[in-house]
Formats: sequence, C-alpha cells, structure tokens
Amino acid sequence: MILSISLCHVIFILCRIGLSGLTYFFGKRNSQSDKNKYKGAKKAAKLLLSAKTSPKLFFYLHKAAELASMAYCYNQMEEIGPGIYSLTQILPNYSGDLEVWVSLSGIEFPKESWLNRKYDMRTPPDNTNIQVDMTFYNQFAIIRNTLVKGIAKKVDHHLTMYGGTLKKINIIGHSVGGAYALFTGAFMAQTFEYLKFQVFTFGQPNLGDFQFASMVETLKAFNLEYHRITHTNDYVPRLPGGLYSFAWVHPRPEIWISIDCDCPEESEKVYICFALIKPGSNQGRNCNGLTDNYEIGDAAHNGPYFGHRMGYCPS
Repeated sequence: MILSISLCHVIFILCRIGLSGLTYFFGKRNSQSDKNKYKGAKKAAKLLLSAKTSPKLFFYLHKAAELASMAYCYNQMEEIGPGIYSLTQILPNYSGDLEVWVSLSGIEFPKESWLNRKYDMRTPPDNTNIQVDMTFYNQFAIIRNTLVKGIAKKVDHHLTMYGGTLKKINIIGHSVGGAYALFTGAFMAQTFEYLKFQVFTFGQPNLGDFQFASMVETLKAFNLEYHRITHTNDYVPRLPGGLYSFAWVHPRPEIWISIDCDCPEESEKVYICFALIKPGSNQGRNCNGLTDNYEIGDAAHNGPYFGHRMGYCPS
C-alpha cells in the first residue's frame, strides 16, 4: 500500500463519515463470528523475542519507545486538545524507507487517580456492538479530526516538497497516550483502508470489552498491526480490578518485558503472550496483566522500555 493522500482527501472522507459521531469507526467489521478467533486460547502461548531472532520487530520496538518517551517533551509537541499533544514526523524504517511516525501523549494521572478513577465502560453513541472507556473515548472524539487533518497536512507537505512514497503510518503512545494511539489507529485503519498502520502502546490502560478487543484483532487481517508492550508488574494495564475486572479485555498479543533492568538486549527477556488477557483471570500466567502481584507507582509503569524511560522529557 502506498501513502499518497492529500489534505483534501482527508477532509472529504471526514465529511463523508460525519464529524459528530464515531459510528463508522465502531460499526464496521464487527460480528459475533469474531468470537471464534479466541477458541483454543485458554493458555498463554509464550514466545521469547530478541533482537537477534526478530531484528525488524526490535527496530520498531526501540524506535517506538524512543518516540513515546520524546512525547513528554511538551514544548516540542503540538497541543491538539485540552492536555493532549501530538507530533508527526517522517522518519526511516528498518529498511531505510520513509514512514509516518505519530507520537501522542496526554496529561498523566497520579497513581491515586488511576486507582480511584471511575471506570465508565459504556456503549458509544449510535453503536450497540461494543463498549469502551468513555473517559478516553470522549477525549479521542474531541481530538480526532484535528489529529487526522494534522497528519494529512504533514504528509501532503512532505510529498509536495520531496515526492516519493510513504508506505506506512506508525502511531505511538505511553499510558494515556497509548489509549489515544489505539483509538486513533483503529479509526484510521477503517477510514483509510488502502493504507497500512502500526500501533505501539506502552503501559496502555484497558479500553473496552470483548467485542472491542475482537474488532481490533479483526483489523489485523486487513491493515492494522497492533503491539501492546507492558513492563514487569505495572499496575495500569491490569486495572480495573475487583468485581468488574471480567468485563475488560485487552486485544492480543501482549509484548511483555519480564525483568526490570537497564540491561543488554539479550538479557531483557521479552515475551510475546497470545492468551486472551483478562485482568483478574487465571489465564496467561506469565503476562503482565496476570502476574500475582502488581506495583502501584511510576517505577514499573514508566519502564524502561527497550532502553527508554517514560514520564519525563529525556535530556
């Protein structure tokens, strides 16, 4: 797929789908038959990753972690909504070809707010198929059009000035920024079906129910690659706990950094876990969301992720 989209194309599509709701985003490629994808996923399938065995994936993981960390340099970012920032760059990929890289960040919650916040999972407007976290959903609805048009403007400028092609859009975020990144990637993948997208999230909070996770997984067969990276026993990806934890489901797979250290790549012990991840369940014992204990605080939540710590602007 080749990216040669103009700002006019984006505005036309946004007008076509409507600027007031997300019906198109949440209503497509979503059916009960998607549940069949989860059969046989009662146990976590663990695959040890390394830069030696998966050099291309590790390139993207390192680059995404670097850009997610830089998203905390708010003076270099563009504010696209109340406390929400983005930066779109044109950078080389693993093969040296140019791709679009979009970093997103939001004002972080202190740990007390994470633990005490209301987890309001409801059906979005004009949709009966899925349920999502309405706090992050409503914030995404505010920034959606500004963000997409900003990406298109950057791409249009690059192609006008330098020509050539751009083959993929990578969307990245840590924590709250990860929530916006997943919503943005799923929306754009369904809106621009002829483009390829990758989403990388670090310490992303849980965003929806089984049907939402199923929708994201269905998009993987078309034009969206999703990588959810977690660190040791970080508490944010496994919230909310308690009585309502069964209702919240992460899309698969999870890339889990299993030890906390600034250590060489060959010692990081990074696993990819394929089980259906439900906080509070007994499945996938060696993934972050299902470890016996979790750490409440910023240490595990902020990494390091592939050599990059989150939560502050790197020097």
